[in-house]
Amino acid sequence: MAAGADAIETDLVVIGAGLAGLAAAATAALAGHRVTLLEARSPGGRAAVKVVDPGVLFNAGPRALYNGGAGTSVLRELGLEPVGGSPSAKDSYGARDGQVHRLPSGPLTMVTTRLLGARSKVVVGRVLAGLQRVDAASLGDISIGRWMQERRFAPDAVDLFRTVLRTATYCDDIDDFSADAAIGQVQLALGSGVMYPDGGFQQFVDGLRRVAVAAGVHLVDHDAVRAIEAEGHRRWTVSTSASAVSARAVVVATGGPDSVDRLVPARIDRSRLGPPVSAACLELAVGRPPTHSLLFGVGEPLYLSRHTPAAGQLAPEGITVVHVMRYGARSSDEDRRDLWRHANLAGLRSDDVVAERFLHKMVVAGGLPIASGGGLAGRPTVRVSGLEGIFVAGDWVGPVGLLGDAALASGRSAGLQAVDLLAAIPSASR
Repeated sequence: MAAGADAIETDLVVIGAGLAGLAAAATAALAGHRVTLLEARSPGGRAAVKVVDPGVLFNAGPRALYNGGAGTSVLRELGLEPVGGSPSAKDSYGARDGQVHRLPSGPLTMVTTRLLGARSKVVVGRVLAGLQRVDAASLGDISIGRWMQERRFAPDAVDLFRTVLRTATYCDDIDDFSADAAIGQVQLALGSGVMYPDGGFQQFVDGLRRVAVAAGVHLVDHDAVRAIEAEGHRRWTVSTSASAVSARAVVVATGGPDSVDRLVPARIDRSRLGPPVSAACLELAVGRPPTHSLLFGVGEPLYLSRHTPAAGQLAPEGITVVHVMRYGARSSDEDRRDLWRHANLAGLRSDDVVAERFLHKMVVAGGLPIASGGGLAGRPTVRVSGLEGIFVAGDWVGPVGLLGDAALASGRSAGLQAVDLLAAIPSASR
């Protein structure tokens, strides 16, 4: 449909109804603006759950909400209170060379663990004890690998700290990953901890959708956007296969940088952003719980977590939901093999499985904050330079947080900046 041809008029168009897009739409609508939210499929994006027989909810990986993170703050600002439970650190084990050891979770287990030598026990213990006092924001120009080198971590200490790091960040890169983002996320994980939400992240998708629709957002799903075009002075037309919407402002929250670039009529500067972060995940519903509820790979980027009963509403009584992840996807065959090997170490067997889903090369984040790009500050900004009224949002956008925290924070920021723009324009020119 041509720009301006019988277009529906509104104040703001949000493209993409994942966490970022829903947060942007709800924010602007609650401020009193007309908002149209366009989604090519069903709302939720990567945060949506999949329901499989016999009534099991798979959450596209071992997703957790950081209790002290920006995402929790955004949800509460929009009137939502997250509900769920937290895993117990006392049940944490580490697998190295096919052997399972208890992970150190306090002074006593730090002294007795066989995962660290005597010197590394002192070094790692001292670093972890002082980690909350580290000014993470000042570390954007060095990698987390260099940060560990400066503390003279021995190989066994690197392996153990790397286990903590990738569990908190979902990333195993230490050579490029900026220390500000890495340390900040570990501080969140070890500080206020995480929540496994009841019903998975669908809880937040449904909650944000309710808030947005109640505030007047017009949601159109299963209608893909084809183009964004300039329409005279201070307006944009967003064309879909079925219609066109004319608006003063547009928020593009369609996923990773490539999908956004296909729509935004100017290339976004991502010269200081690293590559996408991936993972392979095996989602299991089992009739018998694993021997170990949390099993971390030490020296190997593997992880297993039991999400029920900490998270409710994921499965019928008597069925346990378990996620097994490899940080950094490779080939489907080798990843599936290693994930099952890790599940076996946790006490699971194939005949325990009631339902199963394998996700190969799952996108964890659209782009990695890298030291050579200045860390979090080097990620693309919400406001697109040179295009007044065009904003972007996603887990690779803005200087705040990682993962769902970044998606929600950038969506909220895009909505607020769109509100500021609209407030500065006389109604007649909208």
